[in-house]
Amino acid sequence: MIEAFTEHGVTKCPSTASCKYNVQNVTVDPHERLGCKENLQEALDDMKNVGFFKNQIDWDLLEQRQVPPPYNPNVDSERDLQHFDRQFTDEPPQLTPDDPAVIARIDQTEFDGFEYINPLIMSKEDVV
Repeated sequence: MIEAFTEHGVTKCPSTASCKYNVQNVTVDPHERLGCKENLQEALDDMKNVGFFKNQIDWDLLEQRQVPPPYNPNVDSERDLQHFDRQFTDEPPQLTPDDPAVIARIDQTEFDGFEYINPLIMSKEDVV
C-alpha cells in the first residue's frame, strides 16, 4: 500500500473516512498507526471508532462470530483452487531448504512451550 501511495500517488479517495483510514495505516511512526497502541483495549477502541468502520460493523456480533462473511465463494472441496489466479497455482512449489547453519543461529528459546503436530502426518497419540 505504501508503495502504491509513494510511487503512483493518490488521485482521489472514495470517501473522507476511507482516506483517513488509509493515512492512519501508513503513518511512518508505528506507535501512531491505527490499532498499534501498546494497550490492546485502547488499540481495539481506536479501530472500532474509526469512521470507516464506526457504523458499518456490529462489533459484539463480530466477536461472537455471528457476522456472515460479505462473500462466500462456492467451492467443490477443501482443495478447490478455482478462485486463485493460475499464475500462482501453476507455479511449482519451492520448499525452503533447511540450512543447519541458519537454524543453529536462531534463538530456540523463542519456541519454548510451542508444540505442533501436523494432523496429516500423525496424531499426538501416535507420538506418545
